Amino acid sequence: HFSRVYGTSNYTVFDLLREKLIGDLTLYFKIRKMRGGESRMRIFRFSFVGGLSVIIQFAFFNLFIIKTQMSPAIATLVADQIAVAFSFFLNNYITFSYNKFTNIKTYLAGFTKYYLIVMVSTIIQSAIVLVGNVLFGEHIVVSNILFVLGLIVGMFWNYLMHSRVTWKTKA
Repeated sequence: HFSRVYGTSNYTVFDLLREKLIGDLTLYFKIRKMRGGESRMRIFRFSFVGGLSVIIQFAFFNLFIIKTQMSPAIATLVADQIAVAFSFFLNNYITFSYNKFTNIKTYLAGFTKYYLIVMVSTIIQSAIVLVGNVLFGEHIVVSNILFVLGLIVGMFWNYLMHSRVTWKTKA
């Protein structure tokens, strides 16, 4: 700062304080708005990764039923294992990259949480397929309709739990 050559300042201490507070509040709301945008994008990325995982699970589900004559309920469980590993990896590095697991200890702990949540979802999905097959028969069309119904129920469970447990924001 340099001394004034002529005149006096038009700012009072109150004016400087007011300008500082307005600037800080403006910056706060800009950052908050940016975070909101990131949060919306995270939902799209989570959905995209989930969609890819569903395609993988669906392909293996049908492959196991058609090629191995595996029961639809068991095929749901086995196909899900492949999709789970794929989904965790992509969610960790794409969807939740701001809070990703970086060392082996946290990665394994995160995967354990992720896996347990998905297994509950898979059990729900398999139960829907099993009960539906008992009620309506083990036809490929019926099994696929039940698979999709179980998938929808499971997706609600997964989104709720992963955002609140697996990748909760660090304090």
